[in-house]
Amino acid sequence: MSYDQIFVSLSDLLVSLSSLLVSLSSLLVSLSDILVSYDQILVSLSDILVNYEQILVNLSKYS
Repeated sequence: MSYDQIFVSLSDLLVSLSSLLVSLSSLLVSLSDILVSYDQILVSLSDILVNYEQILVNLSKYS
């Protein structure tokens, strides 16, 4: 292998590594979005339970 071929191979390797890092970054962003969505779902469920509890409290006043 000549030096030119070695440098081309190293350049290709760096491009591949850079592409891998971009893909990993995208994956982390997606995982973060999923966690935010999951958190929002939990907050919504909590709100539903609070409202249900208020309904039960109000019903108990009339019974």
